[in-house]
Amino acid sequence: MSTKRFVLTAICAGSLLFAAACGGGGAANNNGGNQAGGNTGGANDNPPAVVAERPDTYDNSCLQCHGTDLEGRTGPKSNIQQVGARLSREEIIQKIKEGGGGMPAFENSLSEEEINELADWLVTLK
Repeated sequence: MSTKRFVLTAICAGSLLFAAACGGGGAANNNGGNQAGGNTGGANDNPPAVVAERPDTYDNSCLQCHGTDLEGRTGPKSNIQQVGARLSREEIIQKIKEGGGGMPAFENSLSEEEINELADWLVTLK
């Protein structure tokens, strides 16, 4: 992968996770029962998986904006240390795919597998 593409991917991923850390409308009260990434409706395309450690996709696409400790590098809204307490797995997938709130969309730059792997890991951060 060229340096330019890597940098662009990293910026996009960081922006996506930045938006994931910002939003959450209504998910904050859903702290129980969905911890394992259970289906919240319409999840047939994105089955949950078990992710024990930080995915390589994070290091390759998200680290630039969110940092090694997920503390955020582009402002307080890019802190995703507890994103799983604010957003459900499906909301995280939507943010990664569609972007919003300062985060670019990654639907065309990350595979479904990479998006699911990130969401499976991020939802455990509470």
